[in-house]
Amino acid sequence: MRAASSGRFVLIVHGLGESGLCFRRVLERPPLAAEELGILVPDLPGYGRSPWPAEPLSLARVAEQLRAWVPQALAALDAPDSCEVVLVGHSMGGVIGQLICEGAELLAAPDAGPGTSSLPRARLAGFFDVEGNLSYGDCGYSGRAAPFTLDEFVEHGHTEVCRQILELAQDDQAHRSYFASASFSDPRVFHRHSLELVELSRGEGLARRFARLELPRAYLLGAPRGAARRSRQLLEEAGVEPLVIEPAGHWPFIDQPDEFASRLARFLAEDVGWMAS
Repeated sequence: MRAASSGRFVLIVHGLGESGLCFRRVLERPPLAAEELGILVPDLPGYGRSPWPAEPLSLARVAEQLRAWVPQALAALDAPDSCEVVLVGHSMGGVIGQLICEGAELLAAPDAGPGTSSLPRARLAGFFDVEGNLSYGDCGYSGRAAPFTLDEFVEHGHTEVCRQILELAQDDQAHRSYFASASFSDPRVFHRHSLELVELSRGEGLARRFARLELPRAYLLGAPRGAARRSRQLLEEAGVEPLVIEPAGHWPFIDQPDEFASRLARFLAEDVGWMAS
């Protein structure tokens, strides 16, 4: 985390099996390296350095916990009383980000009462969705995990999926980072979230829901190895013109960090109105 007296913060939410580690390269580049921007990069429960939960949380519950966590994190950073937050969500993080953005503009626990009045007010100012799930074709690893029963996945499925990631990691930097994080993820959480992602993606309603969001938003994808063709069709049908980085895959911020940083900077400047481009 990084504090900012400006009261402007970027909340970055990672994907399935991932951790905040995957954003390391892009965090070293403007605009995210700028001191006037605060950075929040949590590892979700069951991923990265976060503890494994007693029971896996649903994606909706994770979204609720993030909404409650942000004001607490801002208070720990001595942030100003009033802050703005732009959410950057990758893959599963894009789905969680959409759930958050479909809720109230102010980030807080659903049952926030008088005891929370001392926490900074955190207003959602924008949503930058990076390769968030839209169709089943986007379920690269969730689609491999979902067919297992929970017991099967805990016993050997998680290891098999990680082995598949490792095979691609030989020639791909993004998969090398992914293997490191996925290996440390809670198999129960990975499986639970895979089932949800597959169900949501098969429903093909996320693109329409994204289009209905009322705050500044953009959807960015990598080509030709990123979002599925069907997902691009769904965006077009919903009236959403995606930002495209190429050549890139599912992790455009790793494949093309400078171009990704430039696109994010433009979004913050022109759509959110935070800084000069």
